[in-house]
Amino acid sequence: MVKSMPRRTRVFFWILLILLAAVLSLFGGEIALRALYRDQDVTGTYWGLHAFEADDVLGYRHASGYRGRVYRSGIFDCPVEISAYGLRQAGAGPQAEYERKILLLGDSFTFGLGVREESTFASLMRSSLNPDGIGVINAGQAGYSAEQEVALGMRLAPIMKPNVIILSLFLDNDIKDDYTGGFRNIEVRWGCCLSKDRRLPVSAIDFLRTHSYLWIFMAHRLHTEKLEKPPEVILISDFIRPTLDAVEKLHDYCKNNGIRLGIVLIPPRSGGTAFDAPFKEGLEENDLAVLDLSENMIGGGAYFHIDGHWNVRGHERAAELLIPFTRSMLALDRGESSAANVQADL
Repeated sequence: MVKSMPRRTRVFFWILLILLAAVLSLFGGEIALRALYRDQDVTGTYWGLHAFEADDVLGYRHASGYRGRVYRSGIFDCPVEISAYGLRQAGAGPQAEYERKILLLGDSFTFGLGVREESTFASLMRSSLNPDGIGVINAGQAGYSAEQEVALGMRLAPIMKPNVIILSLFLDNDIKDDYTGGFRNIEVRWGCCLSKDRRLPVSAIDFLRTHSYLWIFMAHRLHTEKLEKPPEVILISDFIRPTLDAVEKLHDYCKNNGIRLGIVLIPPRSGGTAFDAPFKEGLEENDLAVLDLSENMIGGGAYFHIDGHWNVRGHERAAELLIPFTRSMLALDRGESSAANVQADL
């Protein structure tokens, strides 16, 4: 039957047949992965509509006054409220009224993605520090890179007037996002962060990134292969330079305004990366107080099932380590100890 068709029709028929086979193969792969991981929902957009708002400098930020939920099926489901400052804390105003204050900068780990506000390490730090007259302001913003975190910190510092700023850095996508400037390719529509280069108002790729098991599986495999084959040393130095520049910019700002700066290093769930050693060397050159939350410090059971963020146990352990680190920074602020004692006090 096919041989009796005109040649052009036969070519079109075979192309259509190949495309159909490819679609069926992809669909079959999606079904197979969903069956294989039926007890593990690996998808999730986290946020509902209107959770973010555009910002000329930062690209985007949490929308002031937002009330909603952060959700991943079978992993976490918790309420989120954003204050008038655009921060996750109902008590942002009262915390800013303390005579001595800590400003926490960071991404979704600092924000506390997946846990209730009272379970975040920022809230746990308040429980210990507030009785001593020390306020703790959580300025964590989900999805931020170091460049955005530093810009936000320099915006908030004149308002909050902190004695100490603690900048938490996730030594994986923070560094990569600073290097690529990925946040500049984000625009906010309907309160959602979307890629500027999408072809439709909400592109098929945006949907697949958050809903397709096959897409997520392939992206994970490619990411794993990159970790197993780290870039050459010269490329590593190129990668970490933008993040170190952002840290140095904040350090200069803090020195000029009488603020102590501490750095907290957050490792990925999978452990160390190729950036760790050279990045730490760069921080040492700037004589910065550093708390390295390596995996053995955080301990087992600190992460959500599948999702790479800290669960309640992870935040509890982070708070246990951050409280003495913060007290050491405050002691430095009052000239009560030397810089060398910051790590020793831990």
